Amino acid sequence: MGVINSNKLGTLNINLIQGDNKTVSLIFKNKDILGVLTPINLTQYSNIEIDIKKTNNVNEDAFISWEIANGLTISGDNNEILTFEFSQEFYGSQLIQWVYDIKFIKDSKVSHLIKGVININLVTTL
Repeated sequence: MGVINSNKLGTLNINLIQGDNKTVSLIFKNKDILGVLTPINLTQYSNIEIDIKKTNNVNEDAFISWEIANGLTISGDNNEILTFEFSQEFYGSQLIQWVYDIKFIKDSKVSHLIKGVININLVTTL
């Protein structure tokens, strides 16, 4: 679990084996001035979206786009866990690296709080 300040973009790189399924769950908490962690209720956002692309170019079409109720789920006692699952989307790809970011929308304001690289380990077995 990492703590992300709202004025910083957190980085989380993900490693996948080509053709495998993998679930990723992120726990979101605020850290106060005393260092106490409190859950962030993700349902306060009108939408949360993830785009996975070949490059960081904002104009490039996403290879994968997920949003709440369509690939992304919120769970946890305080709605602080964001979960998504890779389900063999990269099986036919020969690229070994993709980029992604997660966009949070609240009151028509957009924040990008998490970004990273998805590293694909190409395998030779079927």
